[in-house]
Amino acid sequence: MRLSNIFKLFSYIYASISYTHRKLYDFSILKRHFITDIISIGNLSFGGRAKTDLTIEIAKFLEEKKIKAGVLLKGYGGKENYKLLEKNSENVSDEALLISRNTKLPVLVSKNKIIGAKKLVNEYGVKVIIMDDGFQSYYFLNKTDFLILFKNDIQGREILFRSFFREYKLANFIFIEKCEFSPNIPHDYFDFEYRFIKMPENVEVEKPSSGTVVLTTAKDEFVRKLLKELNIIKLPDHYSFTSCDIEYLKYISQKNNLIMTMKEYVKTPGIEAIIINRKINFLTDNWKKFILDII
Repeated sequence: MRLSNIFKLFSYIYASISYTHRKLYDFSILKRHFITDIISIGNLSFGGRAKTDLTIEIAKFLEEKKIKAGVLLKGYGGKENYKLLEKNSENVSDEALLISRNTKLPVLVSKNKIIGAKKLVNEYGVKVIIMDDGFQSYYFLNKTDFLILFKNDIQGREILFRSFFREYKLANFIFIEKCEFSPNIPHDYFDFEYRFIKMPENVEVEKPSSGTVVLTTAKDEFVRKLLKELNIIKLPDHYSFTSCDIEYLKYISQKNNLIMTMKEYVKTPGIEAIIINRKINFLTDNWKKFILDII
């Protein structure tokens, strides 16, 4: 059987399972929970990117509007059911650390999203929850789904199973990487701006022409295009740096430029490095108006 046919078969199987799972909630066979207003951020592709960028932007916007909000992320491993993050918390994901360091909102990591959501409401007085990776969390009532679509998603190159793409119609609002796709769903367009920051001095510098790039991100094509002429060390997603790793990174930084994203830098504090700083730019304020209308 050809590989494309195998993918197509799995596509149909997955679509059927996903549809059945959703309908079990629609017909109240499985219970949905009302806790508070939830803004869910998700995407269609595996290892999807930009959820953290978008979570931070929405968190900052709600802070600016003085709306009592909190952030909920899925936790993996460990014995705790939940963990409220501090700026220098340990044993949590790089995404969680990035969010906690870029917002004053309470950021909770929980293995069980229902338990985590209840804790944010009952113990921290949260009125709105920003939930990372919640597009298929059908068990919440009052959940508004914000979906991120990249050009490659639309062209079908980034979605492992093509049947995923039609699920964009389930979203309430879509953030679309700048292109000509215009769905009949409230949406806004975005693109990225890249800068290079020398750390720990926090000074902007020119794009490095030499050095070693260290990456632990699942979707790293943007870095490879940006710095394709440099040596790249690719590590697993959510990699935890050991003390030996950090010593080796210090050695690299003494010899030449050490380059990484903030995702790696939050896990290796104090190291001299050039950070690829990615800023998400929105073409309009449609998303802000939409949020204020739903909460």
